[in-house]
Amino acid sequence: MSSGQQQILLIVLGLVVIGIAVAVGMSLFRAHAISAKRDLLTNETIDMAAQAIAYYKRAKEFGGGESRSLAGRFLIKYKHN
Repeated sequence: MSSGQQQILLIVLGLVVIGIAVAVGMSLFRAHAISAKRDLLTNETIDMAAQAIAYYKRAKEFGGGESRSLAGRFLIKYKHN
């Protein structure tokens, strides 16, 4: 095998390794993005539930529901940031 063939073989091998590394990196990034979005939605849902409970327990004089059924009033007042 000549020196030129060895160099071409090493270049091709290097490109294959780089291609595999890029594919694995993209896969890991996508998995992290999905996990981060799931965590964000979970946290927003928990926050909304906490606000609903606070509204339910708060006295009417302070803008609450006085332990009555929410019946959609909270959802009308809730504004997403």
